[in-house]
Amino acid sequence: MKTILVPSDFSKNASMALQYAIQLSDVIQTKIVVFHCYQVSLNTITGAASEEQMDELIKKDMEVTLQDLQTQVKNAYKELGINTVPSTTSIGVELNPLVVEKTIEVATKHHADVIVMGTHGAAGLNKVFFGSNTSAMISKSDIPVLAIPENYIFQKIETIALSSDLEDPEDELSRMMPFVNAIGARLDIVHLDYGLDPFNGKEQRVIKLMEKNTYRKIRLMKQSRF
Repeated sequence: MKTILVPSDFSKNASMALQYAIQLSDVIQTKIVVFHCYQVSLNTITGAASEEQMDELIKKDMEVTLQDLQTQVKNAYKELGINTVPSTTSIGVELNPLVVEKTIEVATKHHADVIVMGTHGAAGLNKVFFGSNTSAMISKSDIPVLAIPENYIFQKIETIALSSDLEDPEDELSRMMPFVNAIGARLDIVHLDYGLDPFNGKEQRVIKLMEKNTYRKIRLMKQSRF
């Protein structure tokens, strides 16, 4: 695991997620890419008299936005008692109306192993599943997304629960193991059994995969629902 991407919208929750990513990066020794997908506001371009002037206004506004993002990153490090942003942290701003799609593109470009982002609003985790960029990122990204709840305090991850229908355990494990391995956590594969696999073929397939894996802290947690 080499790179963490942190999307930012300048919110408090984004700053919390950034602090979490910094602490996680310190544990597993990775690079951090902090990224903001810039969208032009009407206030920025209202006074433009020509296309050239509009481009110039957008360029200046993006420069200000980049400075704001750099300040947010500096403050996140300072909150953790680190006065200098390390060279392993890069900061970028790009213009695009498709926030989620562009963020995934940037994460792919930087070969990010995980995307760390905050949940939004007083509703906390509910916002992850109802209309936020975080929920869209989870549904669209092939890169694992770590959603940090509001006001969460960093602590060592001891166990990761992977909810699985056991349809494609090879792919799931190939995606999860770099992260699991890097932090040394236990991986619990949680499967809700509704009686649709009477001969336990899927279960045996997973058990064989676990036996072949050199990482020993994996277990299958099967819960009967029939």
